[in-house]
Formats: sequence, C-alpha cells, structure tokens
Amino acid sequence: MLRLTLEAIPTPTFGAQTPSPAPTLDVTPTFITATAPTDLGIITVSPVPGTDTPVPVTPTPTAIPPTVDPQFVPERAVFIPPPQLPPPPSFSTTQALVFSVSGASVAAAAVETGGAAAFVRYNPADANSYIRVDPRGMLYLRPPGGGAEGAYTDAPYFAGFDVPDANSNKNRIIAAEWSPNGQQFAFIIASTNDPTNNGLWFWQPARDLPTDPSYQLIRDCDTCGFVVPNPILGAMPVRSKTLEWNADNFNILVQMELPGEGRRGVAVVKAVRDAHYANTGPAVYRYDYGTWAQDQQRIVVSGRRPDGRVIMGFISCPDYTFQTAACDPWQETVVLDGSAVGLWLQNAVQLPNGQLVALGRPGDPNGPMAIYDQNGQQLTDFIGSAPPTEVQWSCERSAVTVLAGGRRYIATING
Repeated sequence: MLRLTLEAIPTPTFGAQTPSPAPTLDVTPTFITATAPTDLGIITVSPVPGTDTPVPVTPTPTAIPPTVDPQFVPERAVFIPPPQLPPPPSFSTTQALVFSVSGASVAAAAVETGGAAAFVRYNPADANSYIRVDPRGMLYLRPPGGGAEGAYTDAPYFAGFDVPDANSNKNRIIAAEWSPNGQQFAFIIASTNDPTNNGLWFWQPARDLPTDPSYQLIRDCDTCGFVVPNPILGAMPVRSKTLEWNADNFNILVQMELPGEGRRGVAVVKAVRDAHYANTGPAVYRYDYGTWAQDQQRIVVSGRRPDGRVIMGFISCPDYTFQTAACDPWQETVVLDGSAVGLWLQNAVQLPNGQLVALGRPGDPNGPMAIYDQNGQQLTDFIGSAPPTEVQWSCERSAVTVLAGGRRYIATING
C-alpha cells in the first residue's frame, strides 16, 4: 500500500523578529490510501557487479589498411629557351687575330692584312708597318713610314720568286721579329727540301753597299763545307728555331736545336752588314732555353745546362757583353735547381720586378705544363693536354701564348 502523508512545514525564524501567527486551518485532515495493482517487490538490475560470472568475449580484430607504395610523380620539365647569344665573329682569310694583354685581361681584335697569314709581326715603332708570313712561308712587307704591302724580294728572295706550297719553298720562313727601333727585322728560314739558305737572316734599310740590304748571320746548312764551327763553343749542325732582339738593336739571341748532340742550345749573334759573317759558326751555350734578362746584359736560361741538370737561372759574360767568338768562361747563377725539387723547367723569363717564372711540370717534359715561379710554386693550372710545341711570352712578360695539342692557349702569371 502506498501512503501519502501531508504535513505542515514550519515557517523559519529570522533574527529576533516575531513571527506572525500562522493562519489557523479549521479543517479535518483527509487521508488518501492507494493500492498498487501488483507487488513490485525489490527492484534489481542484471548483472550485479562482482556477483555474475564473466562471459568471455572474443575481440574482433581491427582491419589494417593495406600497405601502399608511394607513387612518385616526376616533375614536369619546364622548357627554358636558351639565351640569345650573339653570333660568333667571322673572319676572312685576309684578317689576322691580334691579342692584347694587360694584367689578367686578354683582348683580341681582327685586323686586315694583304692576304692569308701563318703569323703577323707588327712594327713596335710604327703601327702601320708589319711583316706577314703566309701559310707557304712567303714573306710580305709593309715597310716603315707607309706604303702598300708587297712581296719581299731581297736576298735570299728575288723578284718573281713564287711557290705553290710550303713543302716546295726553299726559303720557307718559320720565325720573324722586328728590332725594338722598328728599323730592322730578322727571320729564320727552315726548308725541308733545300738547306742552302737555312738559318738566320736580317734586313736593314740602308742600300749603300753592294751586298745590302739583307745578310745571313747563321747558316744551318749541314753540307756547306765552307762554314767553320766556332773554335771555342762550336756546334755543327744547328737548327735555328726562335730569335729575340736585344734592346741595343744589334745583338740577337737565337734558340736552336743541336741534332748531333740530342739537345738544344742558345747563341748570340750580331746584326752586321758582313756577307761573310755566317761562314763562322756561332758560339753555342749548352742551355736548352734562353731569353734576354731585364738588364739586356744577361741571359735567362732554363732546361738542361751543359751537365744535363735542369735549372732556372742566368748566364753572363765577365764584361756583360756576349761576343760572337765566345764568352768563355761565362758565369752561371742558379736561381732554382729543378732537378733537386723534381721539376722540369723551360722557357724561363724575367719579370719587371726581377723575379723569374718558367713553364714546367713535375718530372719530365712529356706532358702539359703550368707556370712556376722561381721558388718552385705552381702559379697556374696545366695548360692544354699536351706538351707545348710553340711558346711566346708577351713583351711585359705577364702572359704567355702556348701551342699545345694543335690548340693555342693564353695564360697569365696571376692565373
């Protein structure tokens, strides 16, 4: 049975207030009794924690997604148009390429000549005058003071002399250089079929002697029986290769090969108007390479010296004058002993500051070379991929042109 009892709720008292008297209900309470339709008993829930037996539950494995290899999508190639470069310069067969070197900067310009050129030598005292040697070894001259270019016709050439190619040219010129004052030039003839005129010649402008204006100074002729070897430093035969004028416009330094000795040498001859001068061979100093020192009185030498040791240094005469007869004994000053440090050295020159530099490489000369200073320090990378076959230093010695493996390179001493 559910019994509901209603009781009166007393009114709370606040502080010391006197409550108002509760209203009086003059009624008789009424009791209401209700009976449930069924006996509800004690309400329970199932399961009751701690009393029921646990029911094992087999967990369902969570599905693992399959492994997927990442797919690399190549980036789309973006086409970048090549820069618009200027077209390569074009040269005609009558132009020569002239290089100008200043410090580490090299500039080149094409200049017009009268025809094809194996090489051109400009007059140091007259920019409008030059020597041009064509691929046949024929010489053409634009003389000092103006005038048109014309074929060289003085000895050993003559008016009307002409050849179809270099092999048939008995006067084939392989080297030529102006004197510093621009009034004379010297040249080397090296024919492969007729050695009669082979050797060093020079030309000067005077024509008051029957033998003027050109003279032979060294005869490279092997079969010329009238040539007498130098009595002190003689060598026969010789093959003149390069020439360098002294600042005095008189002495000429010649580098040459000595076929009978399997080595090279250097000689000093004088530009004299003497038709018999070349009948006596030059005094040959057994050093592979030589150039004039800055004082123009000593010779900078490199390569093998007479005993075969590789050096870089100087030779000089006691009176600082190299005579045609011979400078014997001469004085040698070794600046760098290449053999002692395992370096091959060649084509050494002296810089304006007095220091020496040379082409070289470790070991032997059978490979590309770099520029080395007089302390044996390498100043540049190796030049080309083969040994040099032609070397020419600039006038101020700050750069060198090297022909190696059929290509021509320009290297500067500061890299």
